[in-house]
Formats: sequence, structure tokens, C-alpha cells
Amino acid sequence: MGSYRIGKIFGIDIEIHFTFILVLLFIFLYSSLFVGGGLVSGISALIYFVILFTLVILHELAHSAVAIVSGIRVSKITLLPIGGVATMEIPEKPSLELVMAIAGPLLNFTLAFIFLIPLVMYSIVTDHSTFASGLSGALSPKAIFSIEGILLLIIAANLVLGSFNLLPIFPMDGGRIFRAILAFFMDYVDATEIAVILGQFMSVLMTILGFVLGNIFLVLIGILIFFAGDQELKVVKLRHSLKGIYLRDVTLRDLERVPSNMTLAEFFRNKFSNHIFYAIVDDQDEIHGYLDLRTIPELKDKGIMQKKIEELSLKAPILDINSEVSDVLLKLLESDFVFVSENGKIIGYTFLPYVIEFGKIRKLLRSFFKAEAG
Repeated sequence: MGSYRIGKIFGIDIEIHFTFILVLLFIFLYSSLFVGGGLVSGISALIYFVILFTLVILHELAHSAVAIVSGIRVSKITLLPIGGVATMEIPEKPSLELVMAIAGPLLNFTLAFIFLIPLVMYSIVTDHSTFASGLSGALSPKAIFSIEGILLLIIAANLVLGSFNLLPIFPMDGGRIFRAILAFFMDYVDATEIAVILGQFMSVLMTILGFVLGNIFLVLIGILIFFAGDQELKVVKLRHSLKGIYLRDVTLRDLERVPSNMTLAEFFRNKFSNHIFYAIVDDQDEIHGYLDLRTIPELKDKGIMQKKIEELSLKAPILDINSEVSDVLLKLLESDFVFVSENGKIIGYTFLPYVIEFGKIRKLLRSFFKAEAG
């Protein structure tokens, strides 16, 4: 929610979060109005930012390439103010996670070396002492419009991005590398917990350092990483709690159907049956989406009642009934609601809260029977 698709690379959707656009605008205005150089400073800052996040996309694509080659589906890469996030199922195979985590920083260091070659050659040919001038001079607002300035910026950005991501702060690459190494010797959930605790400790230090230096971005990154690690730990625990449960165990077959050309008023008069979800069908009774009554706006607006059901239609993944829930958890987390099919035909549905409650009940029953047997 709040993200917009800007393109597709190798079948992976590239999305930009609205906060990313706000940060771009803020950087331009702040640099133009409060940093010496006026408009030149504003444009330079935007160029810095665009180059950095182009490298972030390449960084995430490196992770994604390893995932795709290994048979893992990558649905999208989202650009956020603090970096990029590739949406994929994280494999619980330490060796594979290790390779995936290393791929991003390795690409950054490789790019830094590649761009160092033309920088050295250009400096020799033009007799410019780029290295002697130092980063502050080479990366001054006006220097960005020079060949040396651009090359040096790309090199510096790659080195910073690669090195920063190798810090053992979960869920950054360094934290994932640490988790993968731990997972060779212990349970995956325990390894994740240790990696998260270390990551949160370091993210607190990062936040404090940001306040001391007056660096708002360091503060923001530290805070977001702190909560991101905790969130992924919850997902890992949830995935493990759902192991052994298949979609056939949690499929609800009471799938009510509603014609797409029916108005909402007609639906409530003729089709409403105390369900939350309804399959939306066309004239041939083919399912094209679903209606979620929780998403309908306040019914005080009389205009909403005259809307066609198809205008309120939502898309949902279609998953095979024989899939293990832990293997398709990402899709459930993304969409909350999924259709379930058997032999290519939709026969029911399920939704995340129901699946989670089913898992809790199963755990409770196991504990009960274990205690009774003991």
C-alpha cells in the first residue's frame, strides 16, 4: 500500500514508495534553500540520491538473481527512503541464504573496482589530481557535473553501500550472513533470535550516533531496522508454527458467488448471507476476483450502494490445495486472502487470521494430548 510500479526488470516489479518521492522533494528543497550553492546544490543532491538508489536497485537485483537461479520467486523490489526491499521467500537453507546475502555487497565492491579503472585512466590522461583533491572537493555540488566527480561518487557510493550492508545488523545483509552461519549449528528460529538481538543492539547504537552527529537519516535507519528485525522474527516463528499444515486443512469451501454486474444495493438485498468474502463471477460463472466487505467505505454515502460489484473487486492469488502453508506464507502475508484450487478449479478460499488461529488451536491440542499421554 502506498507504492507505485515504475517498471519491471527480469520479471520483477520495481515499485517506489510514496515516502521516497517526499524525501526526494525534501532533499531538493533543503539543498536549494539552506545549503550554499542554491539551485546547483539542489540539483546535485538529487543526482547523488538518484545514483545511490540506482545502485540500491542493482544491489537488490543481485540478491534476486541468486534467488531466481535457486528457484525462489521474487515478486517485487520496493524503493524506500532507507533503501530497497526485495519481496521473496527467505530460504531456510543456511548455505543458500549465505550466498544470497553476500551477492549484494559483492556486486557493489565489483562496481567500485570497475568504475575505479576509468577514473584512474581519466586522471592520468587529463593530469588531474583527483585523489589528492579529496572527497570533499571532488564531491562538492559543482564537481558532480564533472566526469571525475561522477565516477568518484559512484565508487564512494558503492563502497559505502557494500560496507554498510555488511554490518551484522539483522535484517541487513551482514545480519543475514550472521544468521546463516549460526543456522549451521543451531535451530533456525534460535539463530534468527540471536541475530535479531544483536541487530537491535547495534541499531540502537546507530540511532544514538545519529542523534550525536545530528544525522536524521542515520536515526531513521536505526529505528526502522530495529522494528524490521523484530517483524521478520515474528514471520519466522509464524512459519515454523504452521509447518505440517496444508491448505487443504484450512480451506473454507462455503464460497458464496456474486455477479459482477450486480449493484451493492442489490447484493445486500438478495445475496448477503453473513459472510465476509464473496467470489465475484461473470456471466459464464468464471471467478474474476473477490469482494471483501471490510473494505467497503462508510455506507452513509448513498452513492456507494449504486456501485457495481465489479468496481469493488479485489485480486487474489490462486494456490494449490496441496501446498504447505509455510511454503506460501509470503503470499498470505501479501494479500491476506487467497483462493484455493484443486486440479485447476477454484474450490474454496482461506485468509491469514483464520490460518493463524488454526495453527494456535493445533498447537493447543498437541500440548493437551501430549500431557494426557504423559
